[in-house]
Amino acid sequence: MAQQRPSQGSPHLAWLLFGYEILGILTFIGVIWQFWGNPGALFASISTVIVALAGLIATTVAIGDHPRHFQSALKKLGNMHRAPLTFSIGVIRKTWEKQRVFLLGALCVLLLGVLLIRSVPWFSPSGGSTATPVPQPLTFSQQTPDGETIGISEGGMAFDVASRDGTDALGHRDGALKQEAADAYREANYLLARQYWNQAVDIHPATGNPDSDDAEANIYREDLNIKEYGYAYVTLIIAVPLTGIPAAYNVGRDDLQAAYVEQHEFNKQHSNGLHMRLLIANIGTGAIGAPVIAERIKQSQQGASVQRDDTLAGVVGWPLQTQTNLSDQALQVMCSISLPIITLSTSEQGNCGNSVVPTAASEAQTAANYAVNILHAKKVGLIFDPANTYSNAIAAAFEKAFLNATGPQGHIVGSFPYTLGVVDPLPSVIQSLLKGEPDLIYFAGYPGDLADSSGGSMSVLTMLALMHSSVKIMGTSLYYQDIHYPGSVDARVAFTTFAWPTESAFEQDYAQQFDPSNLHPGTYGYNRTDADSIVTYEATGAFGAAIDQLLKQNASVLPSAGKQVFSPGQLNSVLNSQNWSWQGLNGQITFAQLEQRVIVIAIRANKTHYEVSTTP
Repeated sequence: MAQQRPSQGSPHLAWLLFGYEILGILTFIGVIWQFWGNPGALFASISTVIVALAGLIATTVAIGDHPRHFQSALKKLGNMHRAPLTFSIGVIRKTWEKQRVFLLGALCVLLLGVLLIRSVPWFSPSGGSTATPVPQPLTFSQQTPDGETIGISEGGMAFDVASRDGTDALGHRDGALKQEAADAYREANYLLARQYWNQAVDIHPATGNPDSDDAEANIYREDLNIKEYGYAYVTLIIAVPLTGIPAAYNVGRDDLQAAYVEQHEFNKQHSNGLHMRLLIANIGTGAIGAPVIAERIKQSQQGASVQRDDTLAGVVGWPLQTQTNLSDQALQVMCSISLPIITLSTSEQGNCGNSVVPTAASEAQTAANYAVNILHAKKVGLIFDPANTYSNAIAAAFEKAFLNATGPQGHIVGSFPYTLGVVDPLPSVIQSLLKGEPDLIYFAGYPGDLADSSGGSMSVLTMLALMHSSVKIMGTSLYYQDIHYPGSVDARVAFTTFAWPTESAFEQDYAQQFDPSNLHPGTYGYNRTDADSIVTYEATGAFGAAIDQLLKQNASVLPSAGKQVFSPGQLNSVLNSQNWSWQGLNGQITFAQLEQRVIVIAIRANKTHYEVSTTP
């Protein structure tokens, strides 16, 4: 006859199974509350609970087969703690049999209540809860309607992933590696992120690397060093365009290169002290992301919906190419907080910060003097973008300066608007201007727009050559981007700018960082700087010099990682002091009374650049 299971184990089984049922229902309630709205996590958690409960029940049943051993173990455990097990199994069994339906029913009602609360929007914590929201980080990213990714990044985003000319023909083929690095960084896998960034910019012994000029990856690596070594640091945000059309993001790349050189120099000089961390803010083509980014920075300073970064010392950026109504709005937001700003745009933009470039009126006056005294122009046609604050302002300033210089002999034969980066209307605009027989066309636009021949169309410069036209073209500082568009280098062109590369420590450091193997001698973007990179270096360097002065004034203060070293107000006071100045590449920088020179660059034999005239 088969041996029957001892009956003494059944009370223990009943009690334990009852506990498991209660535990299971309560666990289900907690899981549903925690993971509602995340189906994947909810399913995984419920599955785990079911498996765990099944294991407990199976174990309990096994114990029930050997109750005497189980009871003996429990008694010994009780004796160890000097607390004998004296519960009454009979009382528990009777209570369980009487109250089981009621207790389980109450727990089921509680479970249904949780389901109702989580599924009805006005009960759900995500839809009407008065709980204090968790502040978001300062860094973020989002898509614009035209598909650009804008935001602020310390490594978790890769903005600069396009090629130099918008195709795969030139530069920046490291986009995939940088995306992998960004993914790894967001997962806090910093070792893997660093490996991808290294691959993106390191020089291959045999073939070189066309992406050695990538400053974004270098900045992220430098920031990661600060994080991993626990250095104290101050933070600057570099706000430039890195997506959209090549004419915009090439400027942003030049700006990032200069900012990185200053960051690297500053951190090298302060190897055991305060470091400089850079956050990259991509404002996109036409500053489409500028208002959102400015608002994010403002909220961070207020420390409510966005986490406050006590190390944030200032903002550098907003180059001329991004001077639009959107950037104006962004700067007005920035003006409402005390954070120091050094812009790469003209002061006519009405910003409350400091600028390292001359006014549009000063630049236009230099251009007018050159047009009248060197080119002997009497009749001029104007082409400009009314939506770009800088293009519109400088065209108006040039017209005024030109007419004042020529008197009754000067004439404006036509004034035509166009949109920066939109090439289609330019040939017909030029043909309309030529009917007035101008000596000079004053072009406040991108060089690539005159050289563009995409889609099989003829470029403006080619058209003028075929027409044997003798008309000259005078460009603005926007034209210095001709270095990235070989077809725009033409002997009929001269343009104004704010800087010209000369022998300097900056030039040497720049070449060492972006062309360490000298694979691109004399090439802009690798071992030769342009005006955009020079003025950005001056802006970032001005912050570095002001920070140094504050460190000397507060020598007893010991900086610590993640903590405020000095207030933005203190930094503003230094930058705007009558007694403070910094030796920039273009001269002495004193924001209290800034006088920057304007240079005219003429193109001869389609390749030779030289300085023609300057104004203080």
